[in-house]
Amino acid sequence: MNKKGIKFVEWWNQIRNKYRFQVVEEETYKVKFVFILTKLNVFGLISSLFVSFFVFIYCLIAFTPLKQYIPGFAGVETSKDVVKLKKRTDDLKEEMDQRQKYLDNLLIITKGGKGLPTNKGDKNRAVNNDSIDISSNSKNIMRLREEVENRDKYTVVESNEVVSGKKAVEYNYFFKPLSGLISKRYKPSEKHFGIDIVAVEGSPVKSALDGTVIFSGFVISYGYTVIIQHENEFISVYKHNKEILKSVGSIVKSGDVIASVGNTGEETSGPHLHFEIWLKGKPVNPLDYINFE
Repeated sequence: MNKKGIKFVEWWNQIRNKYRFQVVEEETYKVKFVFILTKLNVFGLISSLFVSFFVFIYCLIAFTPLKQYIPGFAGVETSKDVVKLKKRTDDLKEEMDQRQKYLDNLLIITKGGKGLPTNKGDKNRAVNNDSIDISSNSKNIMRLREEVENRDKYTVVESNEVVSGKKAVEYNYFFKPLSGLISKRYKPSEKHFGIDIVAVEGSPVKSALDGTVIFSGFVISYGYTVIIQHENEFISVYKHNKEILKSVGSIVKSGDVIASVGNTGEETSGPHLHFEIWLKGKPVNPLDYINFE
């Protein structure tokens, strides 16, 4: 037998050597317990305890609610909820971007522009009450303008001129949209194209003139917003509402309740109505047309 074989036999005999382990009473020297141990038995006992402890911990985590507090052990239902929440968040972000894009496009149209280019996929998108499909709404605006111009042909006006500026007050009777304190006036130099009217949250907001709702929805900066197209190329805008009561395409009369005072949108500091009047694509001072006193 070679040297390696001899060493292995010696090592194997050593771990199989028996050792007596006994517990003796100190005063009487009476033996209480006796254990016959070997190094192999001790190693096996320690290994069994370690494996048992590992199995116990695994069962405790896998089959009890404790697994919810350990990263990576989320349940199936929790994972489904996370996926649904992520999808919903993406949908909301896309909707916000679409609404912001539509509002920007609307402002360009009211200023006489052609509007922003649209994607081909937008033409096939289903349109609901709060639709922000740019192409379809642009067509509605142009059709409404044509109807207004046709009616103006049969309206008796001096020199057949299109009514504009303060002279339009003679032909358009503006209704006060809200009674309250004017906290900020018309300041186009500061890009504040309307007036802010402070009132109790939930107070009714009314249409300033007869017209058609061309936008009704949520905009990140302005909150719940309503835009109405009127005759003689007037447009009125109502921002930061708490809720909206009219949808796109609704026909409203002067004094009809269209929304309620709120505090929505990023550009707000309290319950109020931001009210604007646009004429031929340009903002005008609402105080030139409505007496708020």
